[in-house]
Amino acid sequence: MLINIFRGVEGILCSIFQPVCPPRFFPPFICPPFDENAAIRRRLQLFLNQMVTVETTSGDVSGQVTAVGFDFLELQSAGEIILIPFESILFVSLQEGSV
Repeated sequence: MLINIFRGVEGILCSIFQPVCPPRFFPPFICPPFDENAAIRRRLQLFLNQMVTVETTSGDVSGQVTAVGFDFLELQSAGEIILIPFESILFVSLQEGSV
């Protein structure tokens, strides 16, 4: 019973200090690796099968969102598949009439 209490406290501490949570201190089942892309992935999934314009560090790209990967957005534009790393995305906007 006491071990369950310690595991509960460990889980709470990990949720508070996860960005600085050393993997050797908390086992992976208590403190899973931090997923820095989870929020943007959830947001971009709202655009699946929609026509968008993506402003990137290299310029604008327009096309249909065909997939959202672990750390990239996949667009189909003019018959080509384009993979855009999340770290290059500045802004995503829905094209008019694409709802």
